[in-house]
Amino acid sequence: MTEEEKQQLIEGMANAHFNSFNVNAVFQAVKHYAIYLAHQSYDSMDEDARLAALAKVKEAAEQNAKVKDEAEQSSEAEANKDIALEPETAS
Repeated sequence: MTEEEKQQLIEGMANAHFNSFNVNAVFQAVKHYAIYLAHQSYDSMDEDARLAALAKVKEAAEQNAKVKDEAEQSSEAEANKDIALEPETAS
């Protein structure tokens, strides 16, 4: 097989794989690439930069948990409000 034929075959197989991807597969590939990039970034950081980044990650996680908790409380309040507004039916 010549180098040109090899390239042609590889391109054909790549196109076949590309055409078989769905949205979930693309998201999974992007996720794996993001993890790869994160490892590269981590490896290039000194210890002080790592600790500063960790503090930011922890702060963001706390904020996300707070927002999620507030959203859940709001949803529960709305559900309870809807239940209170429903007319009672006679049995």
